[in-house]
Amino acid sequence: MMPNPWLPTWVVVVFAAVFVVIMLLHVQHVVEMGSPRRWWHGGHVLMAAAMLVMLVPIGGLPAVGPLGSSVCAAAAAGLGGSRLVLHRPAPRSLLWPLLVVDLLAMAYMFAMEAVGTAWLTLPLVAWFVLQAWGWFGGGLFPMVAALGAADPPAARGASNTPVGQVPAVVRALPGTGDLALRISLATMATGMAYMLLAMQFGMSMGA
Repeated sequence: MMPNPWLPTWVVVVFAAVFVVIMLLHVQHVVEMGSPRRWWHGGHVLMAAAMLVMLVPIGGLPAVGPLGSSVCAAAAAGLGGSRLVLHRPAPRSLLWPLLVVDLLAMAYMFAMEAVGTAWLTLPLVAWFVLQAWGWFGGGLFPMVAALGAADPPAARGASNTPVGQVPAVVRALPGTGDLALRISLATMATGMAYMLLAMQFGMSMGA
């Protein structure tokens, strides 16, 4: 893999440490939470792990690129398909489409050395910057607490809570108001935006 002036050693070390922390935080939520939050956090565990693979490639990005791209694309298809099946006629939480697009963006990042183009990279950068703003500002975070309420009754158990209202048990779950989780999501989006820029413009400079 050619040196990338956008990713000097100190940036790689800092980013790697940050994404390890992010991954562990989401692993904790995977263990603590029930479905569907478990799957949503699992998607973020996969993205954090994928970022680590890109930052510290084993054998170089060309070797892991096709595999990483395939895994992320398959995860996007699996999560998107499963939510469509569980939520006919359409998903009721915007977090699932957001996650699917994020995973597809990860698949693209793994393939950028072969098919990277600024026409796609820059809109994805804007996508992640807007997400980071949404997480930092708190605008997106209420949807995390509402994930359980968006599931059909069979998936979350019987409930007398009116449709559209977040049950008290959901609001009381660990992590639904977690500032650390909100910061982790914003930081992940920011890091992915920077990585897209680094791979789009840094690889050509380092060539």
